[in-house]
Amino acid sequence: MSFVIDLENDEFRDGFLVTSDRKRLWNAEIELIVEFQRICEKHNLKWFATGGTLLGAVRHRGFIPWDDDVDLVMPRTDYDRLKKIAAEEFRYPFFFDFWCENQNQAFDVYGCWPVIPFAKIRNLGTSMIEAWNLKMLKQGIFIDIFPMDPFPPFDDSPEPDKMRQEYKLLKLLYDIACLPQFLINDMKKNPNRNFVLSREEIEKLLKEPLSVRGKMLEDHLSKFNHESKYFNIGWHQFPSEHTYIASERIWWNETIYLPFEKISLPAPKEFDKVLKKRYGNYMEFPKKHIEHSVNYSTMISFEEYFANQR
Repeated sequence: MSFVIDLENDEFRDGFLVTSDRKRLWNAEIELIVEFQRICEKHNLKWFATGGTLLGAVRHRGFIPWDDDVDLVMPRTDYDRLKKIAAEEFRYPFFFDFWCENQNQAFDVYGCWPVIPFAKIRNLGTSMIEAWNLKMLKQGIFIDIFPMDPFPPFDDSPEPDKMRQEYKLLKLLYDIACLPQFLINDMKKNPNRNFVLSREEIEKLLKEPLSVRGKMLEDHLSKFNHESKYFNIGWHQFPSEHTYIASERIWWNETIYLPFEKISLPAPKEFDKVLKKRYGNYMEFPKKHIEHSVNYSTMISFEEYFANQR
């Protein structure tokens, strides 16, 4: 099914050449969105377009011409529910690729840090190669699903000091789960530095497999899901220097639908505030475009893609 306007023809969009091959990649990604939407509607789960996908919907009524990524976001409670139903709901070729489960164990085994804590939905009948040296990974075309998590300063919380302390613990658990080698190096470099946990506790946790460390982080994030003025999208961008990514929760209280190619996507009614916070003058095109993905195919699986490489 065609979800992209004029799928079979090359065209210039906003001065940028979009090939039919690029459109077929977009079409495969929208197929994943449609499957995700079906499951969310079935289970009454809330979600939104975010990042470049939200920007594309507002500025281009579809994909940003030089982009090929899809970013979606869910409230933490809905994200947690999705994790529980994913195994029974996503059927081949669709695959719920959760960061600390499934084939991602290979990242831990082969020391490929950092691991990033969010989910992907993939089409295993296609290919989008990100790690050439890890051929055991399921590297089908994908879309990204991020959770919304509380973000400092927590001044509006009934117990702001407690929230800040819990947040410090979460930051440490994030390092243990996702940046173990960086944490090990930091501990060696700063032997007198104090952490929220003792060094003995940290060293013990670092010996656990990724599945255990990841579950621990996810469990704490679920418990930490308090109402707060701000939330963050994606814990790989959590440090204070990334406050541009934080968003006010009230901006997302109401949902509207925006055209996106031939479908429509849920968006925060206050999308203007969301986009200005992240991009500034978001209607102005960037001077430099990001590079497209090149190692992908909508026609063959990632296994076939690797098998045909010499």
